[in-house]
Amino acid sequence: MDAVRHVAHCMRNVWYFLLHMGDICNEEMGRPYQKCARIFDSAKDKCERAIPFLSFLCHVVLLFKYLCGLANILLVFCIIPEYIVPFLRRRVAEPVVAMLNRVRAEFEFNITTIHQYEVSVNASKKLSEVAFDIMEEVSQRLQPAREAVGLFGYMSTLVMLYMYLGALLYRKHYLHEDSFDNIYITKSFLEMDAVRRKNKRPSVLPLSPKESTKYIRPTSLVLPRKEQIAYALALARICRQFILVILLIVADFSVYWLFDLVRYHLVGEIVAR
Repeated sequence: MDAVRHVAHCMRNVWYFLLHMGDICNEEMGRPYQKCARIFDSAKDKCERAIPFLSFLCHVVLLFKYLCGLANILLVFCIIPEYIVPFLRRRVAEPVVAMLNRVRAEFEFNITTIHQYEVSVNASKKLSEVAFDIMEEVSQRLQPAREAVGLFGYMSTLVMLYMYLGALLYRKHYLHEDSFDNIYITKSFLEMDAVRRKNKRPSVLPLSPKESTKYIRPTSLVLPRKEQIAYALALARICRQFILVILLIVADFSVYWLFDLVRYHLVGEIVAR
C-alpha cells in the first residue's frame, strides 16, 4: 500500500509540473531581465547621490538599460508549454478524473446502525442532598490546604519573633563588644578623629584603599568586602536552585511530550461517512 501511495505521489508531482510548466518557465526566465534592469536603476540612484549637482549625467546609464532586453529572448521557450498544457488537460486529465470517479463509485457504500437506549431517571437522592454531598467532599479535599494555611500563620508569627530577638541581640553585642561587627565609621568616630587631628595626634582617617573596602559609613551604598562575598555566595545558591527548578520543569515537559507522542502514534482514527 505504501509503494502504491509513493507511485501515486510521484505521478501527481509530475502532472503538477506539466500543468504549471509555463508559469514556472515565465517566473524563472523573467528574472534575468529584472535583475539586469535593477542593476542599472541602482547605478543611476547611486550616481545621483554621489554627484547631485551633476545628476543629469547619471541618465546616460539608462541608455544601456535597453541591453537587458536580450535576456527576454529566452522567454520564447516558455511559449511552447502554453500550447502543450491545454492538450494535456483535455486529452489526459479529464479521462483520468472520469475513470477515478467511476472507480470511487464502485467502492462507495452506506452503513446504517440502529440502537435503542434506555434511560432511567429515578434518583435515589434529592437535589439538595446531592449538592450537600458535593460540598462535603470538596470540604474534605480542601482540609489539608486549610491546615497548611493555618500552620503558615503560626510559623510566620514565630519567624517575626525570631527576627525581633535577633535584632535585639545584635544591638546588645554591637553596643557592648568592640570586636563585634566593628566595620562602621559612625558620627562619633568622625568627631573623635577630628579632635585627634586638631590636637596633632595620630588619626585614622583618611582610610587607605584596602581599609576602605573593610570599613564603611552606615549610610554607604557600598557593602564591605566580607558582606559582598556572603551575598555573592547566597546569590549563587539561589541561582543553583533556580537552574534546578528550570531543569525539573524541562524534564517534566519532556516526559509529557514523549507520552503525548506515543499516544499520538498508538491511537488510530475511524472515519465513517
